[in-house]
Amino acid sequence: MRPPEGSKVGERLILEGNPAGEISQTFQEILNPKKKQAEKLLPLLKANNLGEGTFNGVKLVTSAGVIKCATLKDCGIS
Repeated sequence: MRPPEGSKVGERLILEGNPAGEISQTFQEILNPKKKQAEKLLPLLKANNLGEGTFNGVKLVTSAGVIKCATLKDCGIS
């Protein structure tokens, strides 16, 4: 996955249209490993048929546009 040209280094990805509402930008030092957050979220990260990065079907974007993969399509992102 590559960010579009014009993206800033270190910029956070957001969901297109911000369907989750306002999300805290506070860094979480420790995620409880017993809750297995990564195992729940990773299967929802995918590249669509255009090679665009998505989370649960919603595009992952920066201020410069959608992140993309030149070669992989319709597959999981890990």
